[in-house]
Amino acid sequence: MPSPSVSPPTDPGWLLEELTAARVLDPQTSSSLLAQFKAAGWPKPDAVGLADFLVQAGLLTRYQADQALAGESSKLILGPYLLLEPVGSGSLGTVFRALHRGNNHRFAIKLLPIRSLWNVLQAKRQVEVFAELPPHPAVVPFVDIDTASGSHYLVWPFVEGETFEQLVRRAGPLPPSHTVKFLAEVAEGLHLCHAHQIVHGLLKPSNLMLGPDRKPRILDLGVGAILSENIADDESMLDTISTANATLSSLDCCAPETVANPTVRTVPADIYALGCVLYYMLAGVYPFPDGNTVDKIIAHQTQTPVPVRTRSPRVPEALAEVVAQMLEKQPADRPATMADVRTLLLEAMPDASRSSSELPAPPLQMTAAPSPATAWVNPSHIPQAVSDGTDDSISFNVPDLQETLIGHPATAAPPEVPKSELKSLRRTSSLPDMDLPPVPVSWAQPSANSAPGLTPVVVPPIPKMPGQFWWKLAGKACFWMSPRDVIQVSIFGPIEHAPGQTSRLQIYAHPPGAFPSVQTLSRAFRPDTELLGVGYVPKHVPRGAGLGLHLHVSNAGVAQSVVRFPWQGQTRPWAFDVYVPWESPSGVTPGLLTVGLNEVQAVEVPFEVLVLPRSM
Repeated sequence: MPSPSVSPPTDPGWLLEELTAARVLDPQTSSSLLAQFKAAGWPKPDAVGLADFLVQAGLLTRYQADQALAGESSKLILGPYLLLEPVGSGSLGTVFRALHRGNNHRFAIKLLPIRSLWNVLQAKRQVEVFAELPPHPAVVPFVDIDTASGSHYLVWPFVEGETFEQLVRRAGPLPPSHTVKFLAEVAEGLHLCHAHQIVHGLLKPSNLMLGPDRKPRILDLGVGAILSENIADDESMLDTISTANATLSSLDCCAPETVANPTVRTVPADIYALGCVLYYMLAGVYPFPDGNTVDKIIAHQTQTPVPVRTRSPRVPEALAEVVAQMLEKQPADRPATMADVRTLLLEAMPDASRSSSELPAPPLQMTAAPSPATAWVNPSHIPQAVSDGTDDSISFNVPDLQETLIGHPATAAPPEVPKSELKSLRRTSSLPDMDLPPVPVSWAQPSANSAPGLTPVVVPPIPKMPGQFWWKLAGKACFWMSPRDVIQVSIFGPIEHAPGQTSRLQIYAHPPGAFPSVQTLSRAFRPDTELLGVGYVPKHVPRGAGLGLHLHVSNAGVAQSVVRFPWQGQTRPWAFDVYVPWESPSGVTPGLLTVGLNEVQAVEVPFEVLVLPRSM
């Protein structure tokens, strides 16, 4: 394996050896992969080009490709886990999305610098405690801690969604009914933990997440206990800087007794911290938002926060009293247990448990235009939010597609056109758009490996455009016009989806002639990938026109379900992560891909997937 200080070879065969030696790729398939890469006629036939090819095929993440090109593939392996990509940087270290190579389940892993191997054995006791904890939908258990590749690593099941901190920053203070509904479920999960002698110790909005099923999740359980032992022990597992960063990151939600003595991790301290979270969600700011570190330490110990109704008058008086009671300075003056907190919250807002969990969807994100000289465009990175993660969220059954995807046609303001382009626009406006007739989707007979109740879709014929001869003639005559293309949209992904798991669907916007290459890329090393749906945009699309994609799957959540990008005449792939909640009914489930063209809905591509029965 080459040294990081030496420039790595540029031969694509070297890159495959680097990846297979680190067990990132299967050695048995490397030769066929190299053949596919050469047959694809990739613009860069070297190792960098192969890395881009693997990223587009979904076989590597961009992070893995960069590590491999630097000769650092061995650092992608931590015991039984394969690091996929970093998803955030927390107070203790970098957070990664990882895959367990034994069962292919996804996990969130935090890397910490090594200080003492002895205390890792002590910290493993926390994992044993969680093994005895009954399952609860709000509790994300601490499942592993170990040492590998010069780092400690902590492991939890990977959780997708949006943290409460991200949610409030995006949407502002939440309605009291939503806040009570979510935090009542959090209090229930924490009460179960407290009953098994598990105290969180680091509760804050960034450690509470709203999942794609609109249920809250408690993150970073176990870290508080490790930090408490770390501070009290001379032979600590964590270095001093990591400990200080973790303590300071929780200062906005730190109980007075914990401020005075950071080793104090108790039930009353968790109740105070949850009260700070409640205040933040209702008011949009923390109880003591101003001042430096010393000011906040003094405020938690001696000052009374501004009443939450002063910052947010819509908060009911009864709920404001619960907030004040949870933020009492003396532990004995707070509610005795998290069960009491849950009861007080629901008594203050009796209708909260029946309120809807729907919240504002995240704003659309416009991607940068690709370079015209680039033959292939890498798929955009789809971040996954975990503890201390990113700002992206899961869209769960977005109700209003028209406003979400393209804006309301009656109210959308037309874009301003530079005067220098008006003359060209007047000329091209004399050439009308040629609408294509509807293309019925043809269906093949079920194959041997087809899922029951589903029939694999085959590619419909390319529609013949009316007036095609005159259109081509006009295009040659009006040489100032931007080239226009027929766009095919293809959906690839696994037919079968397991409850409680996340699957990836790949959507390609491409010229019809590129379909064989698209099919090869989508199926490389993914034998479960099938063609789920095909459609055509029913107009000649000029280069530079804005396209929008919205993916919806019934009874499932879609990460970053809406994307918008300019069409440049090149194949454009997108990856959508689809999460099927545990409660989703089994059987054939419909999905719909809606394509917008220049803020007008252009075509709908229906498809179907099969949700498997829940396995106990």
